[in-house]
Amino acid sequence: MPGQFSNSMVDSGSNPVLVEDGRIINVDMRHWTIDVKTMHSQRQLLDMQMLAPYLHFAGGEGIYAMPEVGAKVKCCMPSDGAPFIMGFCTTFEREGQPPEDEGATTTQPSVETSSDAESEEGPPVEVTYRSGRPYLQQGDIMLRCRDGNQIWLHRGGVVEIGSTWLSKRFYIPVANTIRDVAENWEALTLAGDMMWSVERSDRSPNADADAQFTLLAKNYAQDEFYTVEVRAGHVGDDKRFQMTVAPNVIKSDGTFDGGGSPVYTFWIDQEGNIDLFVKRDANILVEGELTEQVNGSAEYTYGSGRTTNVTGDDETTVSGQLKMGAANAEMRMNGSFKVISPTVQLGSASAGTPVVLATPQVIAFFLSHTHTVVGSSTLGPTPPVTSPGARKVFGE
Repeated sequence: MPGQFSNSMVDSGSNPVLVEDGRIINVDMRHWTIDVKTMHSQRQLLDMQMLAPYLHFAGGEGIYAMPEVGAKVKCCMPSDGAPFIMGFCTTFEREGQPPEDEGATTTQPSVETSSDAESEEGPPVEVTYRSGRPYLQQGDIMLRCRDGNQIWLHRGGVVEIGSTWLSKRFYIPVANTIRDVAENWEALTLAGDMMWSVERSDRSPNADADAQFTLLAKNYAQDEFYTVEVRAGHVGDDKRFQMTVAPNVIKSDGTFDGGGSPVYTFWIDQEGNIDLFVKRDANILVEGELTEQVNGSAEYTYGSGRTTNVTGDDETTVSGQLKMGAANAEMRMNGSFKVISPTVQLGSASAGTPVVLATPQVIAFFLSHTHTVVGSSTLGPTPPVTSPGARKVFGE
């Protein structure tokens, strides 16, 4: 501080620098000044600045914090300027020895043990200046608020950033890993959103909390709504997976804007059932082999025509009955057509008329058949059945 007799013509000069403990009694957050009352001299030092590890006046860049009322400080009263706050300190307190799994494994500074505070029922009580700070390792650096949110630079390269014990992110140098721990997790971007959410509910007798993963994607960044929606987990009472495509009409809650409707939807329920909706065309290309096996029944319904092109062989095996019906039936075969069956019946309604097969016995019967008529006896057909043209008629 300036000399006590600075206005004297005889004696002038500077006093020595003084450092005194104090407590903050007021914080001016707008002007970044602090009022302190000293512990011993009971002086009130007003509108003081606080030193920072680094601070530049040009743009406010640096490392600094806004202190709270009640914090214990070290006040410096220099010989040639206004008082300022050098730093912060804490008061001592008494606490039991930390558990083995929570204490630091390296050598700790020695502390004085209060012999009269030891108890036969518990661990000895120590005098400490920890003030609620976690047990750090040598070389650790931490930024921490009273509410528990913190940035912890662990010695060894691990970075821990968290708000609570269940809301943290770890940067781990082993395999360059980033690990998140959270109850709800969201990533919001101009291109879309991705969320892991847990819905707390007291309506479930088992205290079940519905969990769901949601992915929302836009077609263009300037779109108001989403185009693609993927939900997995507890999508509904029985649905566990859902994929929906609805161009620029999907809202964040899964509803559609302006009465829009999806053009594609795919569902899977908890039993493994699949529902698929496609509003327009669907094309499937398989370069290799395709095997389709249905252990139950299968039903195919076509609203229009169906065309099947097979470049190789086509084989259909039916263990039960084979029924085919058509309003306007027409069958064409460019090659030979064989029906392997013991009996063939034709008819418009009940199909009760049997078809005569041109077996060798039937051909021999027609070639040798004669019967008596008035006038003369019948002869064989002309031309003979044994000719090449006649054999085609009987199916040979």
